[in-house]
Amino acid sequence: MPAETDKKLDSINALKNANKHLADIFNDLAKKDLTLKTCADDLQRAAAQCGDLKVVVWVANTQKDVSLKQYLGTIANTLNEAR
Repeated sequence: MPAETDKKLDSINALKNANKHLADIFNDLAKKDLTLKTCADDLQRAAAQCGDLKVVVWVANTQKDVSLKQYLGTIANTLNEAR
């Protein structure tokens, strides 16, 4: 009987450890999502205030002139999609 009790306790402890590990993972994912959302929101706010500025960006190995507002919006959308 003591061997069975030890196995049961080991199983319970293993489940507790697994639950703690999963909780840590979910907390990390929530932090990542919040960070991505915050960055995307900040970029959208900056884009709304930058007017008609143009920037040179690399797209498919070529330089391209785009509006800063459009480019910041694109980056913000990419961050939102990553969530």
